Amino acid sequence: MLASGIILFLLNLPPASLAKLLALGLVAKLLQLSLLKLRLQMMTTTWIYSVMRQRRIRKLQRRGKLQRSQLRRKKVESPLFSWMLNHGMMRLI
Repeated sequence: MLASGIILFLLNLPPASLAKLLALGLVAKLLQLSLLKLRLQMMTTTWIYSVMRQRRIRKLQRRGKLQRSQLRRKKVESPLFSWMLNHGMMRLI
């Protein structure tokens, strides 16, 4: 939202303005950093859910309710994990 306000302000400056070019570069860098931050959050979420899945599998194995041969068939993920997996948000697992 802030970036769109800055872009609108910059578009009103004269076309050959050096300040406009510098500011557009700054806005591009800020957008790049925010995308990087979002990617890092997704990677962290992916890692957390993979750890949670492994803990759930180990717990079921300890109780004797899950054998190694059942791992592929038995649903051990949470519904949110399954949704994220199906929508391409879990590319790192």
